Amino acid sequence: MIGHLDSPIYLGGVAISAIVSNVLFMLLLFLSMSTTGLVAAQELGAQSSQKLECAFMQPLLLALLTGLTMLLLRHPLINLALLIVGGNVKVLEQARLFLYIRWLSNTAVLINMVLLD
Repeated sequence: MIGHLDSPIYLGGVAISAIVSNVLFMLLLFLSMSTTGLVAAQELGAQSSQKLECAFMQPLLLALLTGLTMLLLRHPLINLALLIVGGNVKVLEQARLFLYIRWLSNTAVLINMVLLD
C-alpha cells in the first residue's frame, strides 16, 4: 500500500523504521528464549509450581519494565537510532513518525514474546 503513494519517501521511512524495530526486538529476543528451556525443565522435572511461576513471572516483569522504559524514553531512543542509521532528512522524518506510532506497542510486543514461547 505504501508503495502506491506519490513519493518513495514514505516507503523509505517505513523501511528504515522496520529495520530499527527489528534490530531492537532481536536484541531483546532473550525474553522469548528465557522461558522456553527453563519452564519446560522445571515443569517436567521438579513439579514445583512455585518455581514454575517464578520462571514465568521474572521474564514477564522484565518485558513489562523494558517496554515501559522504552515507551518513556522513546523520543531520545528514536533520535539515537535514526542518528546511527542516517539517511535523507525527509526519509528520516517519515521513519521518526512511523517509529513514534509503532513503539507505542513495544510493551505488548515484548510481553507477547514471553507468553508465546
